[in-house]
Amino acid sequence: AHLKTLICSDHYLSPAVNGWHVIGTTYAPNNMDADISGADTRENLNALRAMSANIHQNIDMNAMQGRVAWRSKTRDYMPLAGQLIDEGKLRSKPPRYNAKPADLPWLEGLFVNAGHGSKGMISAPICAELIATLATKNTPNISPELASKLNPSRFLLRELGLKQLANTLYKID
Repeated sequence: AHLKTLICSDHYLSPAVNGWHVIGTTYAPNNMDADISGADTRENLNALRAMSANIHQNIDMNAMQGRVAWRSKTRDYMPLAGQLIDEGKLRSKPPRYNAKPADLPWLEGLFVNAGHGSKGMISAPICAELIATLATKNTPNISPELASKLNPSRFLLRELGLKQLANTLYKID
């Protein structure tokens, strides 16, 4: 029996594609080992048994495959989305705390959409839409406060003591 819909709880089980289901996923922060973990495999198989005993019973253990992947995340768990500021120029001539965002040394045409962690299926499209509005010089499609909190240069601005500026990069006057 092949599942025809996605099941999502603490783990997920995908519908069959070419006769193969995908079960996932475990999470091991700071583990950079590229080898498949037996403990993670057992955890996924136990989750599969809980989601679909029928599919679990019919697994060909010799045909089973696995893989290791890493999620890119940030220190504050917010994605990096928006235009980058030129770090070298910013450090060589730091602006005052009350500088206008338009006067910052933005890198023309260079935008980032990364660091989504485990929520990328939700956050990446929203961030892509944000970048599209910024790239076309339109007003962000989300609140200016949230757009500012997503800016990929926010850590640099905070490091330079410009937290207030980092929080108002897209403030509408």
